[in-house]
Amino acid sequence: LTAEKNQLALQVLHKFGVVPEHIESRTLYNDDCPGIPQGKIHLWVDIFPYNDSVPPPISIAPRQPQKFVLRCIIWNTEDVILDETNIMGEQMSDIYVKCFLEGRKKEA
Repeated sequence: LTAEKNQLALQVLHKFGVVPEHIESRTLYNDDCPGIPQGKIHLWVDIFPYNDSVPPPISIAPRQPQKFVLRCIIWNTEDVILDETNIMGEQMSDIYVKCFLEGRKKEA
C-alpha cells in the first residue's frame, strides 16, 4: 500500500471503532492466581512487504541474573549494646545483619 492508502485505511478503522490505534492490548495472567488479571501488555505488529528488507528482530529474552550486594541502614534497634561514640557524642554500634531473600522457586 502507498502511504496515502495506508492513512486512509487507518482513518476508516478509527471511524468504525475497530482499531483505536495500531496498538494491541492483552491481559496478563499468573498461574498462581487463576482468573485474576495481573496487568496488561500493549504491543504493536509491524507488517513488512515481502520484497522489502526486514530489520533484524530485537531480542526480548529475559536478562540473566546477576549477583549483587544489598546494603541497608537500620535506624532503630532494640536490645543492642551501644559500644561506640560518634563525633556528635551519640552512642552507636556497628551491627552485622545477615538475611536471605526468597523468590519464586523454579519448577523443574
